[in-house]
Amino acid sequence: AGVEEECEEEEEDANTIHVEVAEKYQDFFELLRFLYTDQVAVSLGNIVPLIFMSDEFKLPVLAEHCLAFLRASVRPEAALQILGVAKVLLKKAVLSLWSDLMRKGKELRAFKDLNLA
Repeated sequence: AGVEEECEEEEEDANTIHVEVAEKYQDFFELLRFLYTDQVAVSLGNIVPLIFMSDEFKLPVLAEHCLAFLRASVRPEAALQILGVAKVLLKKAVLSLWSDLMRKGKELRAFKDLNLA
């Protein structure tokens, strides 16, 4: 009986997909809620993780919800929080552009080396 149980556990593990997410449980819950219901509770506290996850999981509609919330949140009492969000998003954009540039440069050098050989 013990061997059969082990086989069933191994079979179950082979059919199970584990996803590791660095975000907080509540932020990931909002992502799941959006996937299943098309509703999301965006706040200035969770907008950055939601935008990052929308990018990682290729969910442009979620990113649009977040950006619409951000535009609607522009008011004097939220200015510092919005600047913090903008700083993080700009840093991510710059790093992404730099990464793309490095990758393209590497591909170009490889092509030039191929061309010379």
